[in-house]
Amino acid sequence: PGWPPSDADLAPAIEDSKHFFYIADLMEFFGDGGSPASSDLSTTTQTQPPALRLALFNIAEAWIFAFLPLMLTDKKRLPLPAVLFTWIGGLGLTNAFLSPYLAFREIFTLVNTTGDEEKEEDVVNTDKNSVIEVADKLFSIGTGVIVSLIFGYASFQIATSSTDQWKEFGTLVATDRTYLAFCIDLVLFAIFQNFLVNQV
Repeated sequence: PGWPPSDADLAPAIEDSKHFFYIADLMEFFGDGGSPASSDLSTTTQTQPPALRLALFNIAEAWIFAFLPLMLTDKKRLPLPAVLFTWIGGLGLTNAFLSPYLAFREIFTLVNTTGDEEKEEDVVNTDKNSVIEVADKLFSIGTGVIVSLIFGYASFQIATSSTDQWKEFGTLVATDRTYLAFCIDLVLFAIFQNFLVNQV
């Protein structure tokens, strides 16, 4: 966005952020023993954001979450602090961090023309490299499991949403630039992911 969003624009996203990865919902469910009282259910229903809205929010967050292993595997990646800064910032502002990172990645790739000579020196410590490879695989598997669970539950929420919920969500996207940005982010994520996968 080229201008700061209003409080009204941010209100739904801030409300949904309380349900990041459905952690608050799980804590509430297990905190009540999995069988909350009817009075608690009525209160929860009144304050719970629409399921379809939460599903889109968590899909966008899960997708940017899944970018970290891919960004770390990228041979042309920027230094680790830049990768972590982009990823953490992306969890809050998605493409506001990821897009500039990819742009700088391309710029520095063109500038660094001596990379091939440095790569030959990096192959010396094979034992250290093998340990790092195992750790990377375990990290990638763990991330994949988390993201798959979030995607699966969010997809179920989307598939079971009513027509009225879709109409309400469509109105939100048309009037709230924050959620319009989330929808655009999903398209950009697909493009960026395909680009990075082909670079690894």
